Amino acid sequence: MENLNEKLVDTHKYSYESVVISVQERLKKRQIKLGYEKGFNTYVLSLVIDFYHIKFNEKYAYEHVIGKQHHFTYSQQFIDFIVSEIEKAPNNFVESLKKSK
Repeated sequence: MENLNEKLVDTHKYSYESVVISVQERLKKRQIKLGYEKGFNTYVLSLVIDFYHIKFNEKYAYEHVIGKQHHFTYSQQFIDFIVSEIEKAPNNFVESLKKSK
């Protein structure tokens, strides 16, 4: 079990904030304009995490538990997933996530 946890920590290197920055950079590099005035930010990331139940998918998220504190780190695969989902419909991406709430 410990080896699996160590492996997940190695593969899930991105903090919440660094996911936002990485996605922003990837979108800019690919010249994809998100149809949301404020662009890809922490609000949009929280919509993605809730909509796709990311915290329950260890391929994308790893939960660190220290005492009573819990925080998550995220994988490169998660960043790839977000960018590929946005690419499908950049103009309606945020609206479709909001409607599902």
